[in-house]
Amino acid sequence: MASITIGSTSGSRPYCTLSVTQSSQNIANNSSTVSYSLVLHRPSAISSSATKKWSCTINGTVHSGSGTIGGSGNKTLLSGTQTISHNQDGTKSLSFSGSCGLEITWGSTYIGTISGSGSMSLTTIPRASSVSMSASTAYPNGSITVNITRASSSFTHTLTYSCGGSSGTIATGVATSYAWTIPAALIHNSPNANQVCTVTCYTYNGGTHIGTKSTTFTVYCYRREGKAVFYSLADGHVRSIIDQGYEHIKE
Repeated sequence: MASITIGSTSGSRPYCTLSVTQSSQNIANNSSTVSYSLVLHRPSAISSSATKKWSCTINGTVHSGSGTIGGSGNKTLLSGTQTISHNQDGTKSLSFSGSCGLEITWGSTYIGTISGSGSMSLTTIPRASSVSMSASTAYPNGSITVNITRASSSFTHTLTYSCGGSSGTIATGVATSYAWTIPAALIHNSPNANQVCTVTCYTYNGGTHIGTKSTTFTVYCYRREGKAVFYSLADGHVRSIIDQGYEHIKE
């Protein structure tokens, strides 16, 4: 909550306070709801029956009212709620201000329109979903699961990969996980070298792209006790065995 005092509190003269409170957040819509309250404080009675005007501005939106200010104690001049849209990265700082046209003579002092302003930062809303792999390593034709932690159940995801000279789409419309069978083709360009692969997760709310995060894992080449298995591209039988994920070839 943020609150400002409007006007002087010296002696028993009247003054106002404006309070702004973040009350809720809508993660899917990247917005917050704030409540505001403009209150007139009258430590001593005000003798006035004239109509006065007051207003407050919250993040550029003006709320106004009018009425009498006579009497003593506290009087709520304005109150309500307002929806505030956050920045694309989920952050938001808003400004607010308030004013009240007292227009009275207090003792020998004339008090006209009093005003003040302030600002506050809202709680950052998480945006892009985080992504991780079920294992740090895998073999071609093996299965690995892409795990997704999302901030809202309405978020869906597109998963892509980049591995060596290969890239492509793993899946679209993913919710929280996807079991991926790693294509053997990922190591065909370098069959004797491990490949570090990047999996990228694109987060969407409906058709709106929210953000992107990535993670990596290693695809091992086919090995047996540290020795690479060499094969001829012309030998279809050997190539078929290797692509099925066998670690060695029996003599």
